[in-house]
Amino acid sequence: MDQSSHIRKWLLTFQKFVREKNFEEAKRLYTPTPALFGTRVIVSTDIEEYYQFQWSKIWNTSENFVISEVVHIGSGIDFSYAAVLWTNTTFLDDTQVERSGRATFVFEIEDGVCLATHSHFSESPK
Repeated sequence: MDQSSHIRKWLLTFQKFVREKNFEEAKRLYTPTPALFGTRVIVSTDIEEYYQFQWSKIWNTSENFVISEVVHIGSGIDFSYAAVLWTNTTFLDDTQVERSGRATFVFEIEDGVCLATHSHFSESPK
């Protein structure tokens, strides 16, 4: 399997875990000390902290998370990366809101195992 295939498989797996709200399995998709940027967390290198202040706040009030487009996949000597677009439905004050945004991921792929070393999620500008 080439690097692009590993990354596409990782993205589909991540999407599945977000939709299922399967936090424990999603955490396993990352290295032990990733660099994490988000819409609720400025920066973290602790996946448990990121789960508590980013994922749990968003995933538990959202449905239908989809990586809607893979904009670019590339690689360097020791890493690979992906830039994607995403959509979901969020419930704010009992009102359903359609959201969209962007995300970038940096990966280490070793012996067929693809793990994220960095992710950055942001919402689309209004």
